[in-house]
Amino acid sequence: MVTKCLLLGPGESGKSTIVKQMRLVYSSPYTPTELSSFRETIFSNLLQSAQSLLSSFSALKIRLPADVKDEVKWLREVEETEEIVDLETGGLKEEAASAFGRLWEAEGTKEAMRRSAEFQLNDSAEYFFTHLARIASPSYLPTEEDVLRTRVRSIGVVEQTFEVLKGRKLRVVDVGGQRSERKKWVHQFENIGMLIFVVAVSEYNQTLFEDSRQNRLDESLELWEMISASRWFRRSTFVLFLNKTDIFERKILSGFAPLAASVPNYRGPPSNVPAAKSYMLDTFTALYKQHTPERALFAHFTQATDKVSTQVVLGAVMTGVLTSTLQEMGLL
Repeated sequence: MVTKCLLLGPGESGKSTIVKQMRLVYSSPYTPTELSSFRETIFSNLLQSAQSLLSSFSALKIRLPADVKDEVKWLREVEETEEIVDLETGGLKEEAASAFGRLWEAEGTKEAMRRSAEFQLNDSAEYFFTHLARIASPSYLPTEEDVLRTRVRSIGVVEQTFEVLKGRKLRVVDVGGQRSERKKWVHQFENIGMLIFVVAVSEYNQTLFEDSRQNRLDESLELWEMISASRWFRRSTFVLFLNKTDIFERKILSGFAPLAASVPNYRGPPSNVPAAKSYMLDTFTALYKQHTPERALFAHFTQATDKVSTQVVLGAVMTGVLTSTLQEMGLL
C-alpha cells in the first residue's frame, strides 16, 4: 500500500533536509559518486555565506579590518562558483580557501554572526567555515552530515518513494516553499494521506528572503492556518515538525535574541528553553484546533541535520501515523 505524503512549509524551513534524512533512514546511503557531486554545492554555499557576511559589515556598521583588504576585494569580484573551483582537481582553489579562512577569522566576523538575524545568511555558514580545512583538501569527499547541511533553493516538485514499514510505502512530494513556488502547491493537493508541515522555530526574529518586511514566524503561522483550514486536507493526517530546535535553543539561551522582542504575545521567562518551546507548540496547536478540534495532530521538535534524533522522530511518526491511518480505514 502506498500513502501519498505532501511536505509543505515556507522556504528554508528544512523540508529538503527531511527528505534527505528519509533517504538515509529508509533507502540507501549516498554512494561516493553521489557524495562527490555535492562538492560544488558546498563551495557555492561557502561563497554565498562569505559574500553575505561582506555585505553585512557595511549594513551593520562593522569595521572591516584593513589586513583582509585583498581577500575582500577578490571575494567581491567573484560572480560564479566555477571561479573558485580548481579545474584540474575539482576541489576548492587555494586562493578561495585562503580568502574564506581570513574572512572567517577577521575581527568583526563574530559580531556579524551574532547579528545574523539582521541579514540573510545560510544556517550552514558557521558549520562550513568551521570545517574549511577539511573542505579545502584536494581529495575532499563530502560526508553525509555535509550533505545534510547543504542549502539549495527548492524549485518545482520532487517526488521520492520509500518503504517505511513492511508492506507500507510513502510517496513523498516536496514542493518549493518560497512564495513564487506556492502557486504550484494546489496541483498536489488531491488524495493526500499524510501532510507534513515543517517550520523553522529558530527564525522567530528573521525576515523572509523574498520580503524583508515579513517576519518568518508570522509567515509560517499564516501558512499553517491556511493549510489547517483547507477543505483539501479534511481526511489527511497532519504532522508538524518544529524544526531547527538546536539553533532555537542557542538563541534563547544567548540572551541576544529574546523571544518576547519578536513575539509580543510571549509572556514566559526570557532565557527559558522549555517555556519558549511550549509557547511555540501551543501556538501552532491552537491554530490547528480552531479548524479541526477533533482531528489528531502529530507534533515533534526536530533538528533535521542530526541523523540520530531525526531517525527516532521519523520512526515514531511513521509507526504512529500509518497505524492510525490503517485503523481509520478499518484495516487493523
